[in-house]
Amino acid sequence: MNTKARSERSLLIVCVALGIAQVWISRYAMVPDGMSYLDIGDAYFRGDWPAAINAYWSPMYSWCLGLALYVLKPSMRWEFITVHLVNLIIYVGALFSFRFFLHSVLRAIRDEETESDDSLPLPEWVLLGLGYSVFLWASLVLIDAGMVTPDLLVAGIVFLIGGYLVELRSQESYGKFAIFGVLNGAAYLGKGIMFPLGFGFLTILLFSGRMSRRRVYGVLLSTFLFLMVCLPFIAALSNAKGRFTFGDTGRLAYASMVNPGIPQIHWLGEPPGSGVPKHGLRAPLEHPPVFEFAGPVGGTYPPLYDQSYWNEGVRASFRLRSQIRVLAQSARDYTKLLV
Repeated sequence: MNTKARSERSLLIVCVALGIAQVWISRYAMVPDGMSYLDIGDAYFRGDWPAAINAYWSPMYSWCLGLALYVLKPSMRWEFITVHLVNLIIYVGALFSFRFFLHSVLRAIRDEETESDDSLPLPEWVLLGLGYSVFLWASLVLIDAGMVTPDLLVAGIVFLIGGYLVELRSQESYGKFAIFGVLNGAAYLGKGIMFPLGFGFLTILLFSGRMSRRRVYGVLLSTFLFLMVCLPFIAALSNAKGRFTFGDTGRLAYASMVNPGIPQIHWLGEPPGSGVPKHGLRAPLEHPPVFEFAGPVGGTYPPLYDQSYWNEGVRASFRLRSQIRVLAQSARDYTKLLV
C-alpha cells in the first residue's frame, strides 16, 4: 500500500471515529423536526397514506427512520438510540459519497495536468487532508451528525451528484447519465428545494462538457429519469392538496422569513395582510399561550406535524426592502462560513 493510500485510510478512520463519537454523545437527543419525521415514518409503515403524505416534510428521511423502527422494533428506551444509529449509517454513507466526489475531482485535475504539463497546486495527500477536513467541518459542525434531520442524507446525495457532474464532463456514459438523473430525483425526495435545483444541475451537466449529440441525449435521459423519480410523490402531494405542488416548504419559509413575517407554527392570521387561516387553530388563552386545534392531522404535535395544513391560506408577497434585507443577512452568514 503506497503512502497516499495509507494516508487516506487513516483519514477515513479518523472521520468514522469522530462521527461515532458525535452520534454517541447525541444518542438521546431529539429536536422537534425529528419527531415529525418519526411520526411520518410510522405512518408510512402502518399504511396510513393520508397521514404519511406531507407537503412540508420530505419523505426519504422518514422512510429511513420508519424502516429501522419497523424492522428492529426497539423498546421506548432504545428508540432514540436506534434513530441515531440510522444517522450514523447515513454519516458513513455521506463520507464515502464525499470520497467519490473528491476522487472524481482529483482524477480530473490529473487528467488536465497530463494535457497541460502543469503540476498539481499541492501534493495529492495534502489535497486529501484538506478535503476530509472540510467534510468533517461540514458534517459535524455545520450539519451536525447528531441532529435528527435529513440534511446529512441530502448532503451525501449532493456529493454523488457533484462527483458525476465532474466525471460526465469527459466521460459521456449513458449509464452515468442515468445514475445522475436518479440521484437528482432522490435528492428531491430528501428535500423539496432539490426539485428546482435539479433542473439547475441538469443545465450545468448539459454545458459542462463538449457539446455533442451523445451529451444531449444523455441529458435528456437524465431529465427523464429525474422526473420519473419525482412525479409519483408530486402527484400524491398534488392530489392530497387539490392543487399542483411539489411541496409547500419554500412558500411558507418565504412568507415567514422574508414577507410578511408570519410564524411558521401557530399562525392565527397575524400580521395583517398575511391571509386568512382556512383551518381551525385558535388561541383561547394568551398568558400562558394555549392553543386549540382539531382535525384530520395527527402526529405527536399536530401543528408541527403538517404546517402546510395549518398554514393553508397564507399569502406570501414580494417586497423589495424585505428581500434586500434577507439577501444581505444571507451574504453576511455565507461570508462567515467561507472565510
